[in-house]
Amino acid sequence: MPIPNDLETMAAAGKCVPLEVVSVAGTTWALNHPALLRDLARGGGVLRKVEKEEDVLLLFRHRDFLPWGFAATLIVECSPGLQVKKAWGRGVRKQQEDGSVQIEIGCLEGTPLVGLQLAPTKKKSKQGVQDSAPSLTLHLCYTNKHG
Repeated sequence: MPIPNDLETMAAAGKCVPLEVVSVAGTTWALNHPALLRDLARGGGVLRKVEKEEDVLLLFRHRDFLPWGFAATLIVECSPGLQVKKAWGRGVRKQQEDGSVQIEIGCLEGTPLVGLQLAPTKKKSKQGVQDSAPSLTLHLCYTNKHG
């Protein structure tokens, strides 16, 4: 009996796997919020400061090869004070009512690359102060298209 690889085991169990953050480009707005950097650092990868825009730019890929016959759904959850301004890459983007974004990556042979542009929200809290220390959570869930 062949031993399944880790990806197939996780997909069969319906588990989410961590993402590797390839780069983070942003201004001091992003780098001044430790919670955001902490959450990104938990996924591994490298954080780089590139002062180009006022928004945070994420470009990331999954560590493992995505085999033929598997689809992936990327779920991006932002805390109050942070929003996904733009998402691109191969896949269909769906904005959820709770503010999270889902990207259906589909079946690919190769490593999927997805980009996100994040920005602070303009909402004020009840005290009239913008929410601080925004955080970002990324989930990548696999589905075996062969059943």
